[in-house]
Amino acid sequence: MTREEAIAKLTYSRELQVEFSDGTLVDALDLALAALGQQIPIAPIKAIDTMIGACAILYRCPLCDEIIGHDKQVGQYCQSCGQAIDGSDAA
Repeated sequence: MTREEAIAKLTYSRELQVEFSDGTLVDALDLALAALGQQIPIAPIKAIDTMIGACAILYRCPLCDEIIGHDKQVGQYCQSCGQAIDGSDAA
């Protein structure tokens, strides 16, 4: 099963709103969906930084907006929130 398939099945289960009497299943499904979603790489946001006197390309996390790279160097994960990053377009 792929991450995407797991997300689809968990989302379906979440939409059924089947939960324990105290609501912990829905909370657990929400947490699992968020964790799985962060493992799927997404493209960073490309930004131009003019604050240093010369134009530089910065890359930001699309989830939390933290700087995750510059020029052609982008990390595989955001160090702030843990989101997987697809930096293939930055290279």
